Amino acid sequence: VAQVFTNQQHLYASEIAALIPYRSCGTTNAVVSTLLVPDHFVIERLRVGLNLEHKRRGDLNVTLRAPDGVAIPIGDAINTDADAFNDDNYPNFDVLLSDDATGPLHVAAGDDTGLPFYARNARPLGSLQAVDGLNAAGTWALEICDAAGNTSAPEGLLRHWTLFLDESTTP
Repeated sequence: VAQVFTNQQHLYASEIAALIPYRSCGTTNAVVSTLLVPDHFVIERLRVGLNLEHKRRGDLNVTLRAPDGVAIPIGDAINTDADAFNDDNYPNFDVLLSDDATGPLHVAAGDDTGLPFYARNARPLGSLQAVDGLNAAGTWALEICDAAGNTSAPEGLLRHWTLFLDESTTP
């Protein structure tokens, strides 16, 4: 007798926009946007939708922090590997981040932040599997700061972000 697994997806979204001040890394001006997940279940898979405007997305440090403190780097402006943000001089992010995605986070084009949201799939810098098996309940935080910043350019804007959490249940 085969066991049947049913995947249930939970969606939690933040629609509260926040300015991303230039040169905000290492200061109290960094953006910390939070989402409260009230439901208790074990995470099987995490995906993150990210929609933000910024003149040069390669200047940004972006980290997702789970309720238990696990920090997942989405992108790091000071990283020097081949997929580093500092090699990305293009504007905006409108991506669905997933460990299953085959596309790189950094592409040689800017993202359109209008509808449909999360039109491009990409892999984050760190593995989202770091939270697999953990309880989803609690406060999640998306932390964003501008590491370089151009004082003549406008500040960035976090438009919204979404957690897509898959729960596995057995009958």
